Parts: sequence; C-alpha cells; structure tokens
Amino acid sequence: MPADLQGALEAEASVHLLILPTLDAHGPAGALQRLETHWLAPALQALRTRQLSGIHLLAGTRAYELRRLHLARFWRALMPWTEQMA
Repeated sequence: MPADLQGALEAEASVHLLILPTLDAHGPAGALQRLETHWLAPALQALRTRQLSGIHLLAGTRAYELRRLHLARFWRALMPWTEQMA
C-alpha cells in the first residue's frame, strides 16, 4: 500500500483505493490529520488536474462524492468536510 496518494497514482495499481486511517500516539485527531494531509488534499488537487475522475468518501454512515464538475459550483458556500460530518 502506498504511503500517500502520489505513490498510488504513480503505481497505477488500482482504480479504487480503500484507505483506513490508523491510530497512533496522537489518537483520532492525528489519524484524521494524516488522512487530510496525505490523501484528501492531494486527491482534491488530482481531481482539479484531471488525474482523478472522482472522489468517493465513506465516513461512518455518510457517503460523499466529488466529481470534477462539482468544483464548478462556485455559488455554493464552502464548508470543511469535518463540519459536514457533525
């Protein structure tokens, strides 16, 4: 398993990836921060540059989907994904 999204894109091993954040000494906050830094932010950038066609995020009982055309919805207020989960 690659350590980050860039490694997965270079390997081109799979069309779909399942990423499960693991806990360490920093607890859940550290796991979510690593997920954001190493996977979600780069995935958003890869979506903008057309390296990815879409992002599907499953978090607990919620599911989110983001496609390139969704980025053109400039009239919508931006809300961090962490606030949407509340």
